Amino acid sequence: MFLVDDHPVVRVGLRLMLGRQPGLEIVGEAVGLAEARQQLPAAKPHVVLVDIALQDGDGLDLIGWIRQSLPDCRCLVLTMYDDDLLLGPAISAGAHGFLTKTVDEAGLVTAIRKLAAGELAFRDARAGAAAAALDPSAHATAHPERPLTKRELQVFRMMGEGRGPREIAASLTISTKTVEAYQARLREKLGLESTLEVRRRASLWVAGRSRLAGENLASRGA
Repeated sequence: MFLVDDHPVVRVGLRLMLGRQPGLEIVGEAVGLAEARQQLPAAKPHVVLVDIALQDGDGLDLIGWIRQSLPDCRCLVLTMYDDDLLLGPAISAGAHGFLTKTVDEAGLVTAIRKLAAGELAFRDARAGAAAAALDPSAHATAHPERPLTKRELQVFRMMGEGRGPREIAASLTISTKTVEAYQARLREKLGLESTLEVRRRASLWVAGRSRLAGENLASRGA
C-alpha cells in the first residue's frame, strides 16, 4: 500500500492505523504528484490511497497517470470533500474507490482489502455501478445521474470563481465556443435552466469548499 497526501499528520495517522492490520504493509508515501511518480514504479504497491488536493497538483491527474503507467495498482480516493460532483471525475480518472476522511478504521480497512482483492469500494451502489467495468471510455456515461467529467468540473469551478467564458477559454486553451458548449452540458446535467443559474450554483459550491477547507485547517491547528 502507498500513501499520497500532503498533510504529514494524515500520513502519520494512516501509518499508525493501518500498520497494526494483519496483511497490510505500507511500502511508501508521497506528498504530491512528482514524488509519487518518482517512487511508485519501484514501490509496486497493490493499492494507492490518494487525496484529491495535493501539494503540487490534482490527485485525479495522478490517478490517470497510475492507470496508464501502473495498471496493476488500484487507487482509492481518500478526501475531506464529501462532494458528489467530485465522484464522476474520480471514476473517469480510473479510481477503484472513493471515501471521505470521516470513514472509520473498519470501513477504511475493508475498502483497502476490497481493492486488493480486485473489487471496488464506493460509498453507495450507484457509484459502484458507474465504475463496475472500469472502462475509461464508458465512465462518462455509465453513472445513472450523469456526473460531471473532469473538464466540466474545471469549467464549473472557474465559473464559481467569477471567471467569464474568455478567461476560462484562455486558461484551458480552448475556444469560447467550447466553453459555451461545456456550460450547456452543465445546465443539462445539473437540471438548471440558464447559465446564470449554473454560475450561482458554482459560486455556492466554490464558497462551500473554501469554507470546508478553512475549517479543516483550523481544526488541525487547534
